[in-house]
Amino acid sequence: MEINDKNPVFFETVVPFVDIVSDGLIDTEQFLEASKCIVKFVDMFGIAFKPVKNDIDGNINKLMNIFDKDRSMFKHLNSIVKFEKETLKDEDLHVGTDALTWLNRALIYNQIFLSLFLEDYKQADDGESLQNLSEDLTKHFDSAYELTLKKYHGWLVRKIFSCCLMAIPNRTDLLKYLGYLNLNLSSIELRQVIIKSIDNYLKHLKSNTEAVSILLLAHGFQP
Repeated sequence: MEINDKNPVFFETVVPFVDIVSDGLIDTEQFLEASKCIVKFVDMFGIAFKPVKNDIDGNINKLMNIFDKDRSMFKHLNSIVKFEKETLKDEDLHVGTDALTWLNRALIYNQIFLSLFLEDYKQADDGESLQNLSEDLTKHFDSAYELTLKKYHGWLVRKIFSCCLMAIPNRTDLLKYLGYLNLNLSSIELRQVIIKSIDNYLKHLKSNTEAVSILLLAHGFQP
């Protein structure tokens, strides 16, 4: 990942999610561009996660293809879901809605993992406790999976995910990939930077995943 002096941390270099206003409209292009962050994030985990990366990227591309067909009509994701609901039979494949559903689930998975990762640093109130944080992040990845994607996956996909867990980076490597260790800060300063950047990112991400879930439910789809 490219690091520069102005934006040295990963979550400050990606296109950000923006809060959804009261009308619940979700800008298609902005949402998809921001969602590419998760593709870059998963790419950090190496070749073992390539199928996961390709799946997420594929859902983004399906939605972008629909958007490109009529950018005015499909300016908002709401319009894509509404259009498919009104023009397709229930038994038909709602390509855009299906892609949005799985993309949102992946985002929520990412959201929960990062929330658990962040909580470690909120609990570590001094340099000594920060040094004692476990290097093994398997528990956080597994907990996020249990709370999100596992119930939608069959036996085979669950096995594949279990194999992927063996290739996840440890805490130090992830901090390095995210650019935090390039800052050369003290433990306490590092903790403050991590909390600020991830917390801010998650607030905006959560606003979007919640809006998508509400949108899907409103049209009779399982988020």
